[in-house]
Amino acid sequence: MNWLSHSLTGHKMKTALFLKSGEGTGKSIIIEFLIKHVIGKALGLSTTRSDSLMKFNYHLVNKIFLVLEELPSGGKNQWHSVSDYLKDIITGGTVGIEKKYEDVIQVENMISLLILTNNENCIRFGKDARRYHMCDISHDMVGNTKYFNDLSEILNEKTGKAFFSYLTELYNGNKKFNESPVPQTNARKAMKENNITPFLKFVKDEYITYGRSIISSDNKKPYSLNLFLEEYITYSNQKLGIQNVHNLIRGELPLIKTKQYGTNKTLHIIPIEHKTLVDYYRKKEFWDDKYDKVDKSHLVFEFQEEEEKEDYSLEELQQQMENIQAKINKKLENKISSINIKDKTDDNKKVIKEYLNIESTEKKKKKKKKKEKKVQEDKIITQYDISKKCNEGSEKMDLIFDWNE
Repeated sequence: MNWLSHSLTGHKMKTALFLKSGEGTGKSIIIEFLIKHVIGKALGLSTTRSDSLMKFNYHLVNKIFLVLEELPSGGKNQWHSVSDYLKDIITGGTVGIEKKYEDVIQVENMISLLILTNNENCIRFGKDARRYHMCDISHDMVGNTKYFNDLSEILNEKTGKAFFSYLTELYNGNKKFNESPVPQTNARKAMKENNITPFLKFVKDEYITYGRSIISSDNKKPYSLNLFLEEYITYSNQKLGIQNVHNLIRGELPLIKTKQYGTNKTLHIIPIEHKTLVDYYRKKEFWDDKYDKVDKSHLVFEFQEEEEKEDYSLEELQQQMENIQAKINKKLENKISSINIKDKTDDNKKVIKEYLNIESTEKKKKKKKKKEKKVQEDKIITQYDISKKCNEGSEKMDLIFDWNE
């Protein structure tokens, strides 16, 4: 509403409103009301011919509000034919006016632009997308004939004057309105997703979203373009050759560089860090930190053996700490055991020797206890043997002598 309060009171906006929705949402009713009853046809214009804006465009003289219904939705060339001109209309200080059989003249640009469309592919996302405010359009009343008939009846000249008065008050109360921060609406998010190419979406989904860098498994060698192609074929279900994917890289993601590598001189991708990919996609507005998140759920951490829980008991926390400490101690013990003392400094030698001495002392204590236990067991066995022999001797004596006689 702040955008409308500035533009319809004659204050040039350097962003454009972009309204995309299906048919039957009432966009045309609102636009007709704004031009016919709020500012008048002398100051507002609605057209479906984008080509009429670039040549013989004298009808733009004195206009402060321009509504463009539908844009070319074909290839890049068709879009580029009007995108540069729209950029001048949106941000330019002057606009060229051409009357038939007369030279082009430059006049002050007071035009604020609003685009209506039912086509989701009429805007090419990139660096220029920041100039478009993409509003969410409600579809709740689609098909409700009575509602739109009633709405058309009350959107008359009297309502238009009242609405213009309201816009003037709104402008006076918010003259420092900053239009630059582009709202991150659902419409904008959907438009991004629909405009990103399958190849760019593949890199986003399979690498950026999953925190992957484009790099070989040993993190040293370049990444095989053949492996990269196999991943893309699996993702897209398209039958492509190595030259096809190479052309896609050069045409859609020039950030990726390739070179011949190995004895067979096969094409490989020069390693690209995950952060570099994110920065590039963020710059091109293919990545939005508000909506797009890196999925770390698949990453396996060294000491994480169970799923994280929000709440832990004190005993569970203590047990986890003990488990982690035990693993750290084990790693430290293995590392120290593998160190060659001769290759270390005197200080390191001292620390390591002390550790090994402690370890040796512990082993000696265990060995001593084991020995003492063995001696004790031997004593018990000896005493048992003596007692047994004495008993056997006593029995023999009983046989020889009759003690009762």
